[in-house]
Amino acid sequence: MWQIIASRMTTRAVGYISLPIAVIVGTIGVWFERRYTENRKEIPYLEKSMIQQRNERLMAEEYKPSSL
Repeated sequence: MWQIIASRMTTRAVGYISLPIAVIVGTIGVWFERRYTENRKEIPYLEKSMIQQRNERLMAEEYKPSSL
């Protein structure tokens, strides 16, 4: 009987203990990364949305002079 109670309590306790520890470790990691990373790479595909890129491409194709 004690084994069943102990196993249920440990599974619940692991959930209550591991989540706050993971949050703290993740927060510290993000803080260190932002503070000590000097070369931040720009991500070019996030400057314009996919819809905006598609519209610009279609407009460029539409206004090309045709060679007829």
